[in-house]
Amino acid sequence: MVEIALAIAVVGIGVTGVMSLFPIGFNALRDAMAESYSADTVEEFMGYVSMAVKNDWANYISTADNAGKFKSYSLASGLYDADTNHETQAWVEAYPNGGIYTTSLGDDIFGIWQKTGSYTDFQAHVKIWKGPITKLNIAGRTIDFSDPDMSALRYELGTTIYAEISWPLVKPYSKREKRVYYKELFKPQ
Repeated sequence: MVEIALAIAVVGIGVTGVMSLFPIGFNALRDAMAESYSADTVEEFMGYVSMAVKNDWANYISTADNAGKFKSYSLASGLYDADTNHETQAWVEAYPNGGIYTTSLGDDIFGIWQKTGSYTDFQAHVKIWKGPITKLNIAGRTIDFSDPDMSALRYELGTTIYAEISWPLVKPYSKREKRVYYKELFKPQ
């Protein structure tokens, strides 16, 4: 009888040890899913942005740093006011059934909702901004846009579009996971 009690105790300790790993595994799974969702979301989002920008270059990009719908920012300056309660803003669907929403906060802040039926799988904010392409190689010739003589043309041929995605929305902005992606776009000729 003592042997059976000892065997049950050993099995109980083993099962308890294995069960204690479940929360760690669930958290790792949640984080991996969020990383995957964020990368997929930004890839799809950049497709929408590329299409809009190429169709209306002057309105979205313009030729000046802080003109057009997409402004120029630096990561060090902060992308938007972290104290603004973005969750209480009125979000309007930007693309039918696309899960991309806009708000009155500006043309460069978007809400992303990915759903399965009525269940929300992933919610995030995307902040988008532009930056100049500093060097461009055309047919073996390098154009350096940091040269003062060329700086007026920085957005004439192309631009770099940056997107910062932050999630989960239930956390304050300063405590969210954040990733920054970029894509180079060239002006249609």
